[in-house]
Amino acid sequence: MSLDRNAVAVWRIPLEIDRPLDDVEWSLLAPDERARAERFKFEEPRIRLVRCRHALRTLLGHWLVCDPAALQFQYGEHGKPELKDDPHAPAFNVSHSHDWGLIVISATGELGIDVERMDPRTTWEGLARRFYSPREVATLDSLPADKQLAGFYRIWTGKEAFIKALGRGLSFPLASFSVQGDPALPPQLLAVDNDPDAPHHWQMDSVSPAENYAASVMWNGSSTHVECFDFC
Repeated sequence: MSLDRNAVAVWRIPLEIDRPLDDVEWSLLAPDERARAERFKFEEPRIRLVRCRHALRTLLGHWLVCDPAALQFQYGEHGKPELKDDPHAPAFNVSHSHDWGLIVISATGELGIDVERMDPRTTWEGLARRFYSPREVATLDSLPADKQLAGFYRIWTGKEAFIKALGRGLSFPLASFSVQGDPALPPQLLAVDNDPDAPHHWQMDSVSPAENYAASVMWNGSSTHVECFDFC
């Protein structure tokens, strides 16, 4: 793995829902990960979990030059994973939606990622008015009709990426901060209630894995840019 350690590295994971899991993919998982996967009643969520965990362990093993099966994870209060007892551990985050997974890794800081398949049937107006900040709603209302769905998902994935980076889950109110929702403008964190300096410390980028998908990454480390790779 030859990487720019000053970059936020994002890997695109093809989940291949129609392809059955094989023994190699199961082999890297820890007992608790296997148990979690086996609890799913349906095959699709099981495939997503196992393939993302296999990819995550493989990538972290390469990054740290260690056996990926030996990696141990611990989880924050709201479920954010991190490597256990490793002072050299990078920050990482995982998201998946339908046919694609995304894994982001950075040498410094905190980071979060979210990917969503854009459903044209989404009735975004009610969701936006319930969960988005007034500034974000105003941005969506100002967009041409054919740009509003993309704007809605730009905001949604940006918000999810930010709260995942914070490790706070939905305990951090979604309407208490704003991200840029105009697809024609650069992605960025615009404002956080009671924290005027936050936009100066966080960076945001869009990293869609495929057509009709929206994805955002948010980070606060020293990395200056995003580099994207295909996991295969």
